[in-house]
Amino acid sequence: LAMDITLDTIFSSNSVGMPTSAVDKFNGMKVAAKMSPTGIFYSASGPTEQALPNSSSMTESLGKFFPRLRATLQKGATWTDTTTGKMSQGGLDIERKTVSRYTVEGDTTVANTKSWKIIRRDSTTMSGSGNTPNGPMTMEGTTKGLGSIFVTPAGHFLGVDASEDATLKLVLSANGME
Repeated sequence: LAMDITLDTIFSSNSVGMPTSAVDKFNGMKVAAKMSPTGIFYSASGPTEQALPNSSSMTESLGKFFPRLRATLQKGATWTDTTTGKMSQGGLDIERKTVSRYTVEGDTTVANTKSWKIIRRDSTTMSGSGNTPNGPMTMEGTTKGLGSIFVTPAGHFLGVDASEDATLKLVLSANGME
């Protein structure tokens, strides 16, 4: 299946009063993705790093956010998927592992269409290193995601509402600054 995805709205916040990354530049970003009918990710393409800095991780994430429908969609059905991958961002080569747990919470209606509400809980670990404009750097971190995905009984995607909390540690090797 080929699809075009447009990121409607994204924002970033934190609880310590520090400036957040300027993720609003990704609003309206378009990604073309290919996947199997059951949600197995094949590929995604979007803006180049030169056209939109730091867009490669967003392109990959958008291409992979559809659920892999492994279970029969009925209330209480559960399944787990684990994905691993490597990516480059800002001069860092990063390895990621995400465990996604899905639960069919029940049926609902979205835009006058009968649908299933699937709860997705993600846990991601990542680490990497590389040369950045600020010098050699290492990175490690975790994220926790929670979302509601809505699909029709026939498996057609209707929408998603999700959030993600991340904890990252960056170390500039030249001076040991964290």
